[in-house]
Amino acid sequence: MKKRIKPILSYLNPETSKADILNDNRNKPGIYRWTNKINNKSYIGSSKCLNKRLNVYFLLNSLKKYLHRGRSAIYSAILKYGHSNFTLDILEHIDISMAIDIKEEKRIILSTEQDYLDQNSEYNICKIAGSRLGVKSSEKPKEKQGIISKDRKERDETKKKISISNLLYWKNNKRTPETIKKNKIGVFDQNHKLIEIFHNRMKIYKTYNIPKTTFYRYLKTGKLYNNKYYFNKMKNNN
Repeated sequence: MKKRIKPILSYLNPETSKADILNDNRNKPGIYRWTNKINNKSYIGSSKCLNKRLNVYFLLNSLKKYLHRGRSAIYSAILKYGHSNFTLDILEHIDISMAIDIKEEKRIILSTEQDYLDQNSEYNICKIAGSRLGVKSSEKPKEKQGIISKDRKERDETKKKISISNLLYWKNNKRTPETIKKNKIGVFDQNHKLIEIFHNRMKIYKTYNIPKTTFYRYLKTGKLYNNKYYFNKMKNNN
């Protein structure tokens, strides 16, 4: 059963709300969700610039061209059912202002997207944020005949290695008990007295009613949150 997620913005008919969708999310990083009104299947995605990413879904010819090259369940569904049979939710606008470079911006966005992907989204072929595992490219006639260039093979091998690397990253850094133990977070009061140690950061968000991006900002800067709490990484003594 899906966990109920409360969006910050909802568009009940994206077909008639396109202008609002693009204006409301202009140049904003965040997480979005398409939900089919007919079968209740959903798709979750993310982008550093939501208005540009979401605009792609309204370019039907572009969706068709992409489907000639690869596989996309959400593109196929939008073409089949039409935008009016979907709702579009903005689940979160992400604050990446504290990121030191583009790589960290991407890491923050993908990490946030993964939290939502774990809630089950049927149209997401890839269940690992940032990975292309599971997406099959359409075969061209010459490929069916076994005539594939050496460069093409090398590119495919490189993409496969990158996807596997991304998959291993999430498994090793987010999924294993050993990693969770290493990523302990201590919550301290304003006098730097330890209040509690957490192994699960989601529990911190709920316990202290702090948004994920805000938590990471205070964790990084070491500043006092809400005039009450400090968040610090704990050393692993095991």
